[in-house]
Amino acid sequence: MGKGDGYVYYINYNDAGRVQIIITGPYPEQIEDDGLLVEALPVASTPEGMYPTMMVNLETKELYYNYEDLPDPDNTLSDKVVALERADIENKQAIADLTMTMAMMMI
Repeated sequence: MGKGDGYVYYINYNDAGRVQIIITGPYPEQIEDDGLLVEALPVASTPEGMYPTMMVNLETKELYYNYEDLPDPDNTLSDKVVALERADIENKQAIADLTMTMAMMMI
């Protein structure tokens, strides 16, 4: 990218800007207050088990990366669905038990 060839749009996030969009060769109507023109993007040096999130230092307008932990692969979406289905069955059984108890009390 040459000077001013790129643009990053960010949202305020914990006293920094979290980059949401990167545009190469932006049109004037794409440029907003919560963004900045950039000459080059930093290269991420991602540690194992983490993923990079591009950020903006709001005071200096410099780009950098925050590194966050990757989600636990053992805790997948299908595992969460199975756990929710089990909880749903347990809740339905508890409701049925309470309904039977109430019915028995009314006799």
